[in-house]
Amino acid sequence: MIVILTVFKYVEGAPVPAQAESEAMEAALQEEMIDTGTILFFHSRLKFFGTEVAGTKWDDAALYAVPDMAAMRRWSMWDKHRAVDEAMAEGNALVKVLPLQFTDSDDPNLMNELVELLQDMSRDRAQRGLPLDFAAARLGPEYATPGLAEIAAAAAAQ
Repeated sequence: MIVILTVFKYVEGAPVPAQAESEAMEAALQEEMIDTGTILFFHSRLKFFGTEVAGTKWDDAALYAVPDMAAMRRWSMWDKHRAVDEAMAEGNALVKVLPLQFTDSDDPNLMNELVELLQDMSRDRAQRGLPLDFAAARLGPEYATPGLAEIAAAAAAQ
């Protein structure tokens, strides 16, 4: 099982972005993700309390679990998940995201699979207007997604 805690930082003073898209995703979550076994549990819009983490006072958090990397890929590329990310890209409402992952897996390839997925997700979201490098945010700058800036620039030019 892989458990993910993702914290979000939005533009100061702006309303929380992607409300309608988040509600649509949550409405479909049980049938399309939980009942199929892709996601084991999901909690969203958790208020973040505490001190700064990674230099940021975060606005909210989501907590979820998937059974394996194949399920993580299905979740990450799910059309409703993409729609939330696209809505957060509008007006650059999402300033930062920091996904933290915990696992009980002893699979030696898990980390490589996670890096690959995060880089694929970064390229996918950059094509849709959200140029966040999920791999670099989670794992450090040495895991930065190659070519991400070019993909984001090409998407912005369209």
